[in-house]
Formats: sequence, C-alpha cells, structure tokens
Amino acid sequence: MNIVKLMNQWSWSTVLGALVFCGCALNLDLGVRPEPEPPREAGHRETASPLPRTGAIGQAAVTALSVSSGHTCALFATGRMKCWGDNTHGQLGVGSKSIGKRGSKYPFVGDEPGEMGNALPFVDLGTGRKATFIIAAEGRTCAILDNARVKCWGANDYGQLGLGDTSDRGSAPAEMGDALPYLDLGAGRTVTALSAWGYATCAVLDNGGVKCWGGNLCRRVASAWA
Repeated sequence: MNIVKLMNQWSWSTVLGALVFCGCALNLDLGVRPEPEPPREAGHRETASPLPRTGAIGQAAVTALSVSSGHTCALFATGRMKCWGDNTHGQLGVGSKSIGKRGSKYPFVGDEPGEMGNALPFVDLGTGRKATFIIAAEGRTCAILDNARVKCWGANDYGQLGLGDTSDRGSAPAEMGDALPYLDLGAGRTVTALSAWGYATCAVLDNGGVKCWGGNLCRRVASAWA
C-alpha cells in the first residue's frame, strides 16, 4: 500500500486512524486532542481551589502528551520522556514494576504522594537517543527517536511491540535502553509518522509506504485500500 495515494483524499490522522481502528469508534489523532467539554448544569461553579499542576513531572518544558486508557506519557523539550499510571506490563518503560510505593502487587505510579516530580524516572531510550514523537496505547508505549527509528515497550501478547515475539518489555531490568531493540521495518527504512490504539500499530515510512503489526482485527480494510 502506498500512503501517497490515500493522502489525495484524507489527512494524515484520518489515514493512520482508519488503518489502526478500521472506522470503528475512531480516534483519528496522532497525539492527544482534548475532548469537547460537556454541557454544564445551571448553577455550576468551578472548584474553589485549582487542581494541582501535573507539571510536577519535571522542570523542563513539556512539548507533547499522549494519553492511553491506563497511562500517560510526556515528551520534554530536551527529547526525554516520562510516563506514569498503570505499569502492569512495563508500559512506563522504567525496567521495573515496583517503582510505585505499593510495589509490584499494585504496579501503579502517580496514585501516591511522592511518586511524581524528581522521583519519577525518565524512560531510557538508549545511549544518546532522544524522542521526537511519543504515543501511549493500550498497555504499551512507542516512540519515534531522533534517528527516525521506532522503539515500543509494554504489553506484547498480540505482537503489538513488533519484536517478533509475544514477551512484554519494560517491566524487568535490562529490558530498556540499548537492550530494547528497534523495530525492523525493512532495510534502511525510517519512520515519519506513527499511530497506535487497541492492539495494533501502524507506521508511515520514509518511502511513503505503510506497515502495521499487532492485533489484525481489520485486515480487510488495508487490502481494500491497496
């Protein structure tokens, strides 16, 4: 399939969203879009005290956020990233399920005092590597790095990490950083855009092609557009 033909009719987000979600309750975003604010009841008043800033995740400016059903990730201006929330499958990318105060039995980060700010570790993407784009999806996280290659970590029961197996990554020591493989998308190929949701992920390559991996619930859509 060549993405250039599709771009004559649809935007990037529409094409990638449809590839991943097959038109079923689509979220057609490459990143995060605020949901429309629900109508307010008569007499509604804001809370007297403003909510605390999630800016306690670090000192550098946050340039992008990606939110999944169970975890959230922030990309900083420095190219580094932090994730918090559910860490059942290692999707926070910290090489452990026990960084939260309640330990591996309740592998959540951000639900107890003192777990954010400087206590929240950065994701190790590899020696000297920075992220240029991040996306949090169902039980996993992916990033396009500054070399235009992709790494994914977290849940992998459907092969959604694209590593040729079904083993989770990111929940044990020595699974992140240089030890976490890049996705093999073809000899010399790099990635220009990425979309993920549910158990599938799709990438737009530098040659205009598209490759998808993970749960193959919508195989007919891709073939219909080829």
